[in-house]
Amino acid sequence: MRQLAVLVFLPCLLVSASIFSPVAASQAVKQYDMSVPSEYQAAYSGVQNILDSFNSSLGANPGTGRAAVFATELLTANGNRGPALLQANNLASVEANLNGLQAMGVQGVTLAIGYPLLDPSFPNSAQYLSYFEQVVSMAHAHGMKVLVESQILFANTPYSPLHSIGQPCPTLNTLRTTSRKIS
Repeated sequence: MRQLAVLVFLPCLLVSASIFSPVAASQAVKQYDMSVPSEYQAAYSGVQNILDSFNSSLGANPGTGRAAVFATELLTANGNRGPALLQANNLASVEANLNGLQAMGVQGVTLAIGYPLLDPSFPNSAQYLSYFEQVVSMAHAHGMKVLVESQILFANTPYSPLHSIGQPCPTLNTLRTTSRKIS
């Protein structure tokens, strides 16, 4: 089973690396022999049959008649990045990320927008709102669906440059109270 996971994961890793690696347009791309050596042909055929069977089962969600949407998180627009989102070059990074994801066949993205980024009392909340509206428009322009994930920011942690402003980080009760006020 472990070998199967490696065989399935490795091609995804190679595709990701080839799409996102910084290669100058003037550099020639190496061509590799992609044929399967005869000693691995049986294993390759077995994995290919499993993948083909799995792929054929993905046509629609049972009982809904709707096709599955292959999506991933748009990490370049993760709310935990805080002030980095508002830098001038960030939207260009989001565009490049969306181009790469679209080339891999991704049909949707998840935006992690942490509380309290959009709360009017949070510094630069209007700029964050404008930023996320632009990101949603960009994703839609790439033909992608957008799922907004809401959680509390990782403020005051090594995972985010954001810090609470003279007050403790928001708690779940604070989030619930604010959510009721907004509704």
